[in-house]
Amino acid sequence: MPEGWSYGRLKTEKMLLSLGFGVKRKGKYVITTTPGKVRLPNLTLGLELTGVNQLWSSDMTYFHTQDGKVNYLIFIVDCYSQKVISHGVYSDYPAENFLEVLNKAVKLRPEANLKKLIFHSDRGSQYGSDLFRGRLKDLEIRQSMCIYSWENPIAEKTNDLIKNRYLRHWNPRNIRELKAMTSRAVKHHNTKATKRKLGRMSPDQYETMLTEKRINQPKTMRPLKQYGYKLVPASCAPNQMKYIQPS
Repeated sequence: MPEGWSYGRLKTEKMLLSLGFGVKRKGKYVITTTPGKVRLPNLTLGLELTGVNQLWSSDMTYFHTQDGKVNYLIFIVDCYSQKVISHGVYSDYPAENFLEVLNKAVKLRPEANLKKLIFHSDRGSQYGSDLFRGRLKDLEIRQSMCIYSWENPIAEKTNDLIKNRYLRHWNPRNIRELKAMTSRAVKHHNTKATKRKLGRMSPDQYETMLTEKRINQPKTMRPLKQYGYKLVPASCAPNQMKYIQPS
Protein backbone atom coordinates (compact mmCIF):
# COMPACT_ATOMS: atom_id res chain seq x y z
CA MET A 1 0.00 0.00 0.00
CA PRO A 2 1.24 3.57 -0.70
CA GLU A 3 2.61 5.45 2.28
CA GLY A 4 -0.13 7.30 4.12
CA TRP A 5 -2.87 5.13 2.61
CA SER A 6 -5.42 4.60 5.38
CA TYR A 7 -7.60 1.95 3.70
CA GLY A 8 -7.20 -1.74 4.37
CA ARG A 9 -7.13 -4.47 1.74
CA LEU A 10 -10.87 -5.23 1.70
CA LYS A 11 -11.91 -1.58 1.50
CA THR A 12 -9.35 -0.94 -1.23
CA GLU A 13 -10.63 -3.90 -3.26
CA LYS A 14 -14.21 -2.72 -2.84
CA MET A 15 -13.31 0.78 -4.00
CA LEU A 16 -11.38 -0.49 -7.05
CA LEU A 17 -14.18 -2.86 -8.04
CA SER A 18 -16.70 -0.02 -7.81
CA LEU A 19 -14.52 1.93 -10.26
CA GLY A 20 -14.61 -0.89 -12.79
CA PHE A 21 -11.29 -2.60 -12.09
CA GLY A 22 -11.20 -6.39 -12.10
CA VAL A 23 -11.85 -9.29 -14.45
CA LYS A 24 -15.40 -10.37 -15.17
CA ARG A 25 -15.96 -14.08 -14.74
CA LYS A 26 -18.58 -15.95 -16.68
CA GLY A 27 -20.66 -17.70 -14.10
CA LYS A 28 -22.03 -21.22 -14.40
CA TYR A 29 -25.39 -20.94 -12.75
CA VAL A 30 -27.21 -24.04 -11.61
CA ILE A 31 -30.68 -24.24 -10.15
CA THR A 32 -30.24 -26.17 -6.92
CA THR A 33 -33.61 -26.36 -5.19
CA THR A 34 -37.03 -25.61 -6.59
CA PRO A 35 -39.67 -24.04 -4.34
CA GLY A 36 -41.97 -26.65 -2.86
CA LYS A 37 -45.65 -26.43 -2.05
CA VAL A 38 -45.02 -26.26 1.69
CA ARG A 39 -45.01 -22.73 3.12
CA LEU A 40 -43.94 -22.37 6.75
CA PRO A 41 -43.37 -19.18 8.76
CA ASN A 42 -39.91 -17.80 9.49
CA LEU A 43 -39.46 -18.56 13.20
CA THR A 44 -36.09 -16.80 13.43
CA LEU A 45 -37.49 -13.27 13.41
CA GLY A 46 -36.75 -11.69 16.78
CA LEU A 47 -35.53 -15.03 18.13
CA GLU A 48 -33.21 -14.85 21.15
CA LEU A 49 -30.50 -17.49 21.41
CA THR A 50 -28.78 -18.38 24.66
CA GLY A 51 -26.63 -21.26 23.44
CA VAL A 52 -26.01 -23.95 20.86
CA ASN A 53 -28.61 -26.44 19.59
CA GLN A 54 -31.39 -23.86 19.59
CA LEU A 55 -31.26 -22.85 15.92
CA TRP A 56 -29.76 -24.87 13.08
CA SER A 57 -29.80 -23.48 9.54
CA SER A 58 -29.29 -25.42 6.35
CA ASP A 59 -28.70 -24.75 2.68
CA MET A 60 -27.51 -26.52 -0.45
CA THR A 61 -25.08 -25.25 -3.05
CA TYR A 62 -23.43 -26.69 -6.15
CA PHE A 63 -19.84 -27.17 -7.28
CA HIS A 64 -18.31 -27.95 -10.70
CA THR A 65 -15.43 -30.43 -10.59
CA GLN A 66 -12.75 -30.66 -13.27
CA ASP A 67 -14.50 -33.58 -14.94
CA GLY A 68 -17.31 -31.21 -15.91
CA LYS A 69 -19.90 -32.65 -13.55
CA VAL A 70 -22.13 -30.68 -11.21
CA ASN A 71 -22.12 -31.83 -7.59
CA TYR A 72 -24.29 -30.74 -4.68
CA LEU A 73 -23.18 -29.80 -1.17
CA ILE A 74 -25.54 -29.71 1.80
CA PHE A 75 -24.60 -28.06 5.10
CA ILE A 76 -26.22 -27.75 8.53
CA VAL A 77 -24.83 -24.98 10.73
CA ASP A 78 -25.42 -24.10 14.38
CA CYS A 79 -26.27 -20.40 14.25
CA TYR A 80 -24.98 -19.61 17.73
CA SER A 81 -21.45 -20.94 17.24
CA GLN A 82 -21.42 -20.93 13.41
CA LYS A 83 -20.08 -24.48 13.49
CA VAL A 84 -20.79 -26.76 10.55
CA ILE A 85 -22.43 -29.66 12.37
CA SER A 86 -23.03 -31.87 9.38
CA HIS A 87 -22.51 -31.88 5.62
CA GLY A 88 -22.83 -34.09 2.58
CA VAL A 89 -21.60 -34.14 -1.03
CA TYR A 90 -23.75 -35.78 -3.70
CA SER A 91 -24.18 -36.10 -7.45
CA ASP A 92 -27.94 -35.50 -7.14
CA TYR A 93 -30.23 -33.89 -4.60
CA PRO A 94 -33.27 -36.01 -3.64
CA ALA A 95 -34.85 -35.54 -0.22
CA GLU A 96 -33.11 -38.72 0.99
CA ASN A 97 -29.75 -36.93 0.83
CA PHE A 98 -31.04 -34.05 2.94
CA LEU A 99 -32.40 -36.56 5.44
CA GLU A 100 -29.01 -38.29 5.60
CA VAL A 101 -27.28 -35.01 6.48
CA LEU A 102 -29.92 -34.27 9.12
CA ASN A 103 -29.55 -37.70 10.71
CA LYS A 104 -25.79 -37.24 10.79
CA ALA A 105 -26.21 -33.90 12.61
CA VAL A 106 -28.52 -35.48 15.19
CA LYS A 107 -26.04 -38.33 15.75
CA LEU A 108 -23.18 -35.85 16.23
CA ARG A 109 -25.18 -33.85 18.80
CA PRO A 110 -26.46 -36.58 21.11
CA GLU A 111 -26.50 -34.23 24.10
CA ALA A 112 -28.85 -31.77 22.41
CA ASN A 113 -32.37 -31.22 23.68
CA LEU A 114 -33.95 -31.30 20.24
CA LYS A 115 -37.35 -30.31 21.58
CA LYS A 116 -35.98 -26.77 21.90
CA LEU A 117 -34.46 -26.78 18.42
CA ILE A 118 -35.62 -24.86 15.34
CA PHE A 119 -34.50 -26.07 11.92
CA HIS A 120 -34.34 -23.17 9.45
CA SER A 121 -33.98 -23.35 5.66
CA ASP A 122 -35.32 -21.98 2.40
CA ARG A 123 -38.51 -23.32 0.83
CA GLY A 124 -36.80 -25.95 -1.29
CA SER A 125 -38.99 -28.93 -2.12
CA GLN A 126 -36.61 -31.30 -0.35
CA TYR A 127 -37.03 -29.49 2.98
CA GLY A 128 -40.80 -29.54 2.47
CA SER A 129 -40.99 -33.20 1.51
CA ASP A 130 -43.05 -35.60 3.60
CA LEU A 131 -39.88 -37.60 4.24
CA PHE A 132 -37.91 -34.69 5.67
CA ARG A 133 -40.77 -33.07 7.57
CA GLY A 134 -41.79 -36.42 9.02
CA ARG A 135 -38.31 -36.92 10.48
CA LEU A 136 -38.34 -33.45 12.04
CA LYS A 137 -41.74 -34.20 13.54
CA ASP A 138 -40.51 -37.48 15.00
CA LEU A 139 -37.60 -35.60 16.60
CA GLU A 140 -39.98 -32.86 17.85
CA ILE A 141 -37.95 -30.22 16.01
CA ARG A 142 -39.82 -27.11 14.90
CA GLN A 143 -39.34 -26.22 11.25
CA SER A 144 -38.83 -22.69 9.92
CA MET A 145 -38.62 -21.47 6.33
CA CYS A 146 -37.56 -18.25 4.66
CA ILE A 147 -38.47 -16.73 1.30
CA TYR A 148 -35.27 -14.84 0.48
CA SER A 149 -31.63 -15.93 0.80
CA TRP A 150 -30.76 -13.01 3.07
CA GLU A 151 -33.18 -14.45 5.63
CA ASN A 152 -30.80 -17.39 5.99
CA PRO A 153 -27.49 -15.50 6.19
CA ILE A 154 -25.35 -17.86 8.28
CA ALA A 155 -25.98 -20.90 6.07
CA GLU A 156 -25.51 -18.80 2.93
CA LYS A 157 -22.26 -17.37 4.27
CA THR A 158 -21.01 -20.84 5.14
CA ASN A 159 -21.68 -22.00 1.58
CA ASP A 160 -19.69 -19.07 0.25
CA LEU A 161 -16.75 -19.65 2.60
CA ILE A 162 -16.41 -23.36 1.91
CA LYS A 163 -16.70 -22.92 -1.86
CA ASN A 164 -14.60 -19.82 -2.41
CA ARG A 165 -12.07 -19.89 0.42
CA TYR A 166 -11.23 -23.55 0.04
CA LEU A 167 -12.71 -25.63 -2.80
CA ARG A 168 -12.16 -23.24 -5.70
CA HIS A 169 -8.48 -22.99 -4.79
CA TRP A 170 -8.06 -26.74 -4.40
CA ASN A 171 -9.95 -27.42 -7.66
CA PRO A 172 -11.01 -31.06 -7.11
CA ARG A 173 -11.01 -33.30 -10.19
CA ASN A 174 -14.05 -35.42 -9.37
CA ILE A 175 -16.65 -36.10 -6.71
CA ARG A 176 -14.31 -38.41 -4.79
CA GLU A 177 -11.78 -35.60 -4.37
CA LEU A 178 -14.59 -33.12 -3.71
CA LYS A 179 -15.89 -35.20 -0.81
CA ALA A 180 -12.43 -35.44 0.75
CA MET A 181 -11.69 -31.74 0.24
CA THR A 182 -15.08 -30.65 1.58
CA SER A 183 -14.49 -32.65 4.77
CA ARG A 184 -11.05 -31.07 5.04
CA ALA A 185 -12.51 -27.59 4.51
CA VAL A 186 -15.24 -28.12 7.11
CA LYS A 187 -12.69 -29.38 9.64
CA HIS A 188 -10.48 -26.34 9.06
CA HIS A 189 -13.47 -24.00 9.28
CA ASN A 190 -14.59 -25.52 12.58
CA THR A 191 -11.19 -25.86 14.26
CA LYS A 192 -8.86 -23.26 12.72
CA ALA A 193 -10.87 -20.43 11.12
CA THR A 194 -11.04 -17.75 13.80
CA LYS A 195 -14.00 -15.41 13.58
CA ARG A 196 -14.18 -11.84 14.74
CA LYS A 197 -17.82 -12.40 15.68
CA LEU A 198 -16.72 -15.15 18.08
CA GLY A 199 -14.00 -13.10 19.75
CA ARG A 200 -11.28 -14.34 17.37
CA MET A 201 -12.06 -17.95 18.21
CA SER A 202 -12.93 -20.82 15.90
CA PRO A 203 -16.41 -22.37 16.23
CA ASP A 204 -14.95 -25.39 18.06
CA GLN A 205 -13.00 -23.17 20.45
CA TYR A 206 -16.08 -21.06 21.08
CA GLU A 207 -18.21 -24.11 21.86
CA THR A 208 -15.52 -25.46 24.19
CA MET A 209 -15.44 -22.14 26.03
CA LEU A 210 -19.21 -22.23 26.36
CA THR A 211 -19.16 -25.80 27.69
CA GLU A 212 -16.47 -24.96 30.22
CA LYS A 213 -18.21 -21.64 31.05
CA ARG A 214 -15.02 -19.70 30.39
CA ILE A 215 -16.62 -16.92 28.33
CA ASN A 216 -16.85 -13.92 30.62
CA GLN A 217 -18.13 -11.39 28.10
CA PRO A 218 -21.67 -12.20 26.92
CA LYS A 219 -22.61 -11.38 23.35
CA THR A 220 -25.71 -10.28 21.51
CA MET A 221 -26.37 -10.53 17.79
CA ARG A 222 -27.64 -7.35 16.17
CA PRO A 223 -28.50 -6.62 12.54
CA LEU A 224 -26.25 -4.53 10.35
CA LYS A 225 -27.68 -1.87 8.04
CA GLN A 226 -28.32 -4.50 5.41
CA TYR A 227 -28.58 -8.25 5.30
CA GLY A 228 -25.97 -9.28 7.82
CA TYR A 229 -25.40 -9.64 11.54
CA LYS A 230 -22.76 -8.53 14.00
CA LEU A 231 -21.90 -9.87 17.45
CA VAL A 232 -21.31 -7.10 19.98
CA PRO A 233 -21.02 -7.01 23.79
CA ALA A 234 -24.43 -7.50 25.37
CA SER A 235 -25.19 -4.49 27.53
CA CYS A 236 -28.95 -4.96 27.77
CA ALA A 237 -29.42 -8.68 27.28
CA PRO A 238 -26.69 -10.63 29.11
CA ASN A 239 -26.11 -14.22 28.04
CA GLN A 240 -28.33 -13.76 25.02
CA MET A 241 -27.75 -13.45 21.32
CA LYS A 242 -30.39 -12.00 19.03
CA TYR A 243 -31.00 -13.26 15.54
CA ILE A 244 -33.17 -10.55 13.98
CA GLN A 245 -34.20 -9.91 10.39
CA PRO A 246 -33.01 -6.42 9.38
CA SER A 247 -35.73 -4.04 8.25
